[in-house]
Amino acid sequence: MAQDILIIRCDRTLSGLRRSVLGMYRWLPDGVLLLATTILMAAMCLSDHGRNPLLNWMPMLVFIAVMLALVVPRYLKIARKLYLQSREHGPPEFTVTAERIRCDNAGNSADLKWDSVHSVCVSPHTLYIFVNRRCAWFVPRGAHDERFLAMVRKANVRVRGPKGRI
Repeated sequence: MAQDILIIRCDRTLSGLRRSVLGMYRWLPDGVLLLATTILMAAMCLSDHGRNPLLNWMPMLVFIAVMLALVVPRYLKIARKLYLQSREHGPPEFTVTAERIRCDNAGNSADLKWDSVHSVCVSPHTLYIFVNRRCAWFVPRGAHDERFLAMVRKANVRVRGPKGRI
């Protein structure tokens, strides 16, 4: 019986990389904590029943602005680095089988068995393959999504994200 092999070549644009890198933040523990903190602060502002709404919302808006100022430039710098690396060495290529996933990128390669993968996250434009809690390979969405996720589910890897999008 022939083994099912899926080869995904990622032709990356700078805008696509920026979207993917910034989008990855919501799946990281930092992003989850930021979202939970923002919701908590909003609930606290609303619980004051609008006695002085501008004053109550100001700390939350300052908090969000500071967090964005700390996070966004760092992630945009990472996206630019990945883009330049992709232009210099060619786009990354992923080889996916039912047992493992391999990434060939910039002359380096990494080969992981599926049981070593932390999770796979699905977003509207990108599939994130988390190799640990903080580091992910990301693959642009495309015609390969169904086969890719079928292999991921067959390997019992945790899939996060909206189930109805694929």
